[in-house]
Amino acid sequence: MRLALSMTIDRRIMAEKVLGTGEKPAWHFTPDVTAGFTPETSPFEQMSQQELNAQAKTLLQAAGYGPQRPLKLTLLYNTSENHQKIAIAVASMWKKNLGVDVKLQNQEWKTYIDSRNTGNFDVIRASWVGDYNEPSTFLSLLTSTHSGNISRFNDPAYDKIINQATLETTAEARNADYNRAEKILTEKAPIAPIYQYTNGRLIKPWVKGYPINNPEDVAYSRTMYIVKH
Repeated sequence: MRLALSMTIDRRIMAEKVLGTGEKPAWHFTPDVTAGFTPETSPFEQMSQQELNAQAKTLLQAAGYGPQRPLKLTLLYNTSENHQKIAIAVASMWKKNLGVDVKLQNQEWKTYIDSRNTGNFDVIRASWVGDYNEPSTFLSLLTSTHSGNISRFNDPAYDKIINQATLETTAEARNADYNRAEKILTEKAPIAPIYQYTNGRLIKPWVKGYPINNPEDVAYSRTMYIVKH
């Protein structure tokens, strides 16, 4: 069921049309620009949206849902014009492609946090910006004992891979572990990454060293300099 819901979110439409301010479709949880991460191509990315929708419909039917027994769920998001726009688009895609009856619910921040922390939701909107520039700042969130694991995902194989990544002695081995972890997230779909954030910046041409690819969205003055102009 989770995989079917994830597959029918048209990430290209979400990034390019619904948002349309430079966001990138998210085919995996870890952003492309994260240091130490070279993502493998997701099977979702290689398929047309029509193919994804067809497979998703089969998956949902296998789970016992269809026209005579439609899946019903509530999509919770914290109050924001953008979040509302995304929620409406996702609900529309689920209804059109899977016949899912979606109730939208928005809550102010404090109430939303309470609902999130207690697990009082069917599906919830959430986001994450890295605490540091390395894939584990994202992937560790889905380990079974992490306090930030709001999905309640519990997969021993996933936990083992993330732990193994901390023991690797080469960047290549760690990257392989991270891609294995991403594959599990794609297949089991505890979360459905939709898009990667981007931020617009106006930078004078003589200012050099500004980190264009930075999942932390932090610029350190020690890396920047002014060229003669």
